[in-house]
Amino acid sequence: MLALVVGAGTAVAGSPCPGCSGSYGGSWTGTYTAPNSSSDGGSTTTTISIKWSATLKWDAADVTDVWDLKTADGTFSVSGSPMGQYDCSTSLSPGPDFIVRGEVFWATIAEGSSPTPTLSSIGKYWTVLNQPPMQWGQSGGVSNPLRSSNPKIGTECAVADPGVAGIGGAWSADLGGPKCHYDRKRFEDWVDFPVGTTGSSHEECTSNGSDSFGNSWTGSLKTDVSFNSPGSPGSRGSPGTERTLTPIKQDAKKDFAKAWDDAKGPCSQLAMSLGVLATGAVWLGTSATVPGGLPAGGAIVATGQVMAGASSALCGPKLKRLLDDYRVFNDPPDPNFTRLAGVARTQAPKVTACKRLAGKVLAFCQQLTPLVGSLIRAADHAAAVDGALVTTVNRASGAKHAHNGAAFAMQLAHAGQLERSFSQALGAEASIGRKIARLLPSGALTPAQVRATTSYLKRRLAGTGISVRAVGRIDPAASIAAPEDPIARLVAP
Repeated sequence: MLALVVGAGTAVAGSPCPGCSGSYGGSWTGTYTAPNSSSDGGSTTTTISIKWSATLKWDAADVTDVWDLKTADGTFSVSGSPMGQYDCSTSLSPGPDFIVRGEVFWATIAEGSSPTPTLSSIGKYWTVLNQPPMQWGQSGGVSNPLRSSNPKIGTECAVADPGVAGIGGAWSADLGGPKCHYDRKRFEDWVDFPVGTTGSSHEECTSNGSDSFGNSWTGSLKTDVSFNSPGSPGSRGSPGTERTLTPIKQDAKKDFAKAWDDAKGPCSQLAMSLGVLATGAVWLGTSATVPGGLPAGGAIVATGQVMAGASSALCGPKLKRLLDDYRVFNDPPDPNFTRLAGVARTQAPKVTACKRLAGKVLAFCQQLTPLVGSLIRAADHAAAVDGALVTTVNRASGAKHAHNGAAFAMQLAHAGQLERSFSQALGAEASIGRKIARLLPSGALTPAQVRATTSYLKRRLAGTGISVRAVGRIDPAASIAAPEDPIARLVAP
């Protein structure tokens, strides 16, 4: 019922459920305490408390599910942050996207039993995956089920930080209990209902833990779901609702354009062999004001040390994401269509920096370095999920060519799960990116840097068999050397 939080609230692929109806409601409370940097001392405490209710109905005219957030009432606060810079409190209520047409990150339905169905479960079950509707203040065509009463810029009260406001990561690492459905292997909470039945599910989950970094947390989740579907086991609703690969391919085409801009910052050094100081200048404008009064020149030196060693490690997964998006859009059939693709494990290199630095510059560097390391790991994981999606789409094509309807449905259901995981992975990147953006408040590539980086990306893709003309077909804007702010991309990968 709750999926691992996805930062931007991007719509994800679900399975239209013809004639289905239901309701979803519950409460979520949590407290998260993290130590501040050594120079500041103390700790930052984040609290959340919300109750909500939503309904599900089928719109036959638009052939889509409609989730309607009927009520939402809650509070959110941050206190004790370094120098009080990000302290805030706010109340939460239904937002601009309280009515959602089609599946989104906080409400979705999948075919089969569990997020990764088997051939035998397709057509016999519907699986409901929901999470508390915990996003607000996002931009760029995403879903905002909530509204915040405090629009203070630069805080989670204005824009929800998915690593804090939602359920995911450390907050749910130990989420459990005898009445809890949370699946720690899949980082999701789900419940399945047999086709053609009316059912309900109640759960109670608790979380109480800490980690080696000094972070600690508690959480409590209670939810109730009711669900009704027509038909009988072996059927998937009324005719005329056959799913195709087209929506997934269109999503890949859209993500290719985002990934292109996202690659410009980390790939710029490889494109131009920039020196340490210039690398820092790319990620931090010379007129930037750094929290804590750090001189911009010192910040550029420290940023240069960190990013010089991280650019290659960040550029690699961005290029892989571009390549995988293209391969989803142009998928060859795969004969292994009775097997589900797993997500490869990744292990990013350790970022080392902060040599010959002292004072505030050293403290700044030591604060930035682990965040960049986390960003590399998150980017690697996102690329790995995208790679599994490539394999799954190819296998769906193979099943379609073999006229194996059950295998085709299974691969499509798995593709929907991977799209959700991909959105979640990008959300994890965005959560880390927001923390880095607070340290690097401004930065922009010059027109010459953009042209050089764009040319570099095209050469790298050409080396994998994707021509400049092919890039232009999937993303016409890629041929235009449009400016890009690397810092802005960190919070919206």
